[in-house]
Amino acid sequence: MSIPSSSVSCVEETANDSHSCSANIQFIFFHRFVPTQQSPSSSSSVDSIQLSNDSFPPNSLIFVQARPSSISFGTTMSNFIISQTDIDAMCSQLEPDPDPGTLPQIDEQDDENADIVQKTRQTTLSFVPSAMSSSRRTVLRQPLDRGEFRQRSDGNNVFIDKIMKGGYTPFLLELVRQQRLILKSEEVDEDILFGCFFRIIMGIHSKVLIGVMQGDIAERYHADKETKQILDLLLEEATGSKRPGIYCNSIGRTSDGSALSRNELIIVVEKMQAYIDNDSDNIQSNIDIDSVKGIWKHAHQRYLVKPVWRVQIERFIDGVKKRLLTSPSHTPDSPMDSAILEFGYGLYIPDRLKAHRSHTDSNYIMNLFESICHVMWPGIFRLHQFAIFLVVTPDEAATSEMVLTLCGNGYHSHGTGFSHHAAGQSSSKAFQLFKPRMTAEFLEWSIKNGPLEANVAAWNEDNAYGASGETENTSMTENTSKLNELAVLEEEAKVVALTICQQEGVLDLCDEIDDIVGEFDVESGSG
Repeated sequence: MSIPSSSVSCVEETANDSHSCSANIQFIFFHRFVPTQQSPSSSSSVDSIQLSNDSFPPNSLIFVQARPSSISFGTTMSNFIISQTDIDAMCSQLEPDPDPGTLPQIDEQDDENADIVQKTRQTTLSFVPSAMSSSRRTVLRQPLDRGEFRQRSDGNNVFIDKIMKGGYTPFLLELVRQQRLILKSEEVDEDILFGCFFRIIMGIHSKVLIGVMQGDIAERYHADKETKQILDLLLEEATGSKRPGIYCNSIGRTSDGSALSRNELIIVVEKMQAYIDNDSDNIQSNIDIDSVKGIWKHAHQRYLVKPVWRVQIERFIDGVKKRLLTSPSHTPDSPMDSAILEFGYGLYIPDRLKAHRSHTDSNYIMNLFESICHVMWPGIFRLHQFAIFLVVTPDEAATSEMVLTLCGNGYHSHGTGFSHHAAGQSSSKAFQLFKPRMTAEFLEWSIKNGPLEANVAAWNEDNAYGASGETENTSMTENTSKLNELAVLEEEAKVVALTICQQEGVLDLCDEIDDIVGEFDVESGSG
């Protein structure tokens, strides 16, 4: 599938044509598609896809060649093509597209405080170098272990089945296919999206991805020492170095993070229905719910500011009821295996987590759910919050939120998540906020401390032996060998990007010295 010419900036230069400090280097960055916010007059905010070059260092040479059936990425050392034929060959092994009725029902973003959101996301981002002790970093480098996965008891196992039975490739292709269906756009090229998602999955820590996909990340945080250490380190880095990234909210027991029981979940959705019905029998209960985060003095209910909110809450209730029909009912008072999760992008993650705790610039479905839990069982349940992925480049703000929301079944219409609009819509400001040096710092930290190298090794093992331990057929081996080169090229690009950004720093320092000397000369001359 070709990429629309209006969405791609193509720069074809050779090293000899450049006179910058990087004249002897030609390298690539992967262009990623990200949804952009549109004006209210636009028909849909999730159908439009834009490709931006704002995040790339000014001295970098971007080599992207668009053709009707393939995308070529190249360096001076090698060339690599992910063709539509390659993708189609692997897609042919997967199941047909899901029934449209099973897809998340998503509306445009309808946050209560839209003006506040825009002002917050236009704030200039500053950062400080990582101060994390090197002795504490090794835990972050562990690869994904597919042997730790188990199936969810609520039946939401599409992605888990793919990775358990087929390994990384079918899992990634299923992510790509479902995201394209959510975006409802033929302009989202499968090749590009696959490359984007590949980089995200390779950068996610093993314990984190398993907890997200199984919906028990909060429980694992309390029960598994290694999971706790990883999540604590990620939040520490996000806080100390002001790293943008993806966070996860999970409502669970205060003591151990475990989910609500089947009977408790039934009570909550009944209270949610009574809240939106707002009949005379539930007036005091609704007042109590609205007052959890302080006295509510407005005429309308706190969690029903707009008519569309009622519609979305009803979709969530219907989704939970359908989920309960497929969940085991023999232990109705025991915590369910999977909690309901919410994912989002944060420019400064601690601020976003604080906003969710205070129900300000937050998710009204999750807020209503949490308030009902507080009214019904004071002190028993709370919001557990984590930083789960730290972005390196601004495009990852959108793609990582897409990946993790899908992996964690984060959409509300299935009753497994609280998200009521398509992931990736609220991160377009990242392109205005990131600076080359900032990206270089994040790249350096992720290469040194992240699981990318170990995950790529696990990917290679999948390709060599297959998920069942058998040798892959020749066609698949050829396809996956190309995918292996993808990781190598990304690493080459990162190293060169870091070098260029460091060179820019030296040049900037020279410019500052020249300015000071120039001012001194002027003053001396006038004296």
